[in-house]
Order: sequence, then C-alpha cells, then structure tokens
Amino acid sequence: TPGLIGGDFTLVDQNNASVTQDALLGHYLLVMFGYTFCPDICPVVQQTIAAALDTLGRQGEDVVPYLITIDPARDTVEVMAEYSKNFHPRLVALTGTPEQIARAAAVFRIFYGRVGEPEETEFYLMEHSSVIYVMGPDGKYIAHFTHATPMDEMVQRLREIL
Repeated sequence: TPGLIGGDFTLVDQNNASVTQDALLGHYLLVMFGYTFCPDICPVVQQTIAAALDTLGRQGEDVVPYLITIDPARDTVEVMAEYSKNFHPRLVALTGTPEQIARAAAVFRIFYGRVGEPEETEFYLMEHSSVIYVMGPDGKYIAHFTHATPMDEMVQRLREIL
C-alpha cells in the first residue's frame, strides 16, 4: 500500500553529501534502485527518465530523479559521480554502507540480491526490483512506473500528477 513506501534513511550523494529522507521533501521525485554495472535495464530506464524530464520542460523542473544503488561494494561516491554524468543533470545518485542501502531498500520495499556465489567473480550481476516511484513534495507515494513504461506514457502520467 502507498503509505508503506518511504521512511527514514541516510545515504550519501555523488558529491559526498549526506542525504536523509528530509532532503526528498519539497520536490516531486522519481526514485529508482539500481546499480552502475547493470548491463541493460538501469541505463535504459535512466535514459527514459531523462528524456521524459526533457520532454516535460518547464513543467517538470520540480521533478528530481534519484538513483539509489543496490551494489555499494562497487558503487562508491566516485563511481556514482561519474555514472550520473551520463544521464539527467538533476539526477541524484546515492550510495552508502551495505546497512544503509538495506535500510533504504526496506523503506521503499525493494528486493535485491547478488546473482551467483559471492566469491565467484568481481563481474557479478545483481537482481533487483525495477520500479520507479513517483513521490510527492510531502514525501508520500503518488504512483509508480515499471522499467518497461514507455517514455511518452511516463510524460503523460507526470503531466497529470504535476
């Protein structure tokens, strides 16, 4: 249920600044969990979000996209800073300790896990929920998209919400 999405967390953004749930207030947000080594879904979704925000233009100026990693072992502040440059200029890319990531995933009801045995290789994949939450300026859940939501549908829904 919508009331169960969101809650207390503390993470670090790509500029090494601490970010808590309070930082999310006052804007519309698109919150997604993913990781920089993701071979397909994560970068495509980030491109879709960027295109949707560009299409919304001034109407979408108050929408801030957030990417929270589910792979803190590889997704350091530096890696997130470099990765975020590839997408929308407002993108906030968050990382943290494994415990901080687990807490953020829990408050957003996100499932994630490593695929394969931990000692197998450094080139492992992660599986994770690929939902994009639309959160309101009050920090409350409004709607969500999936990784397969087409850009034009995302734009139309955001126009209705905004």
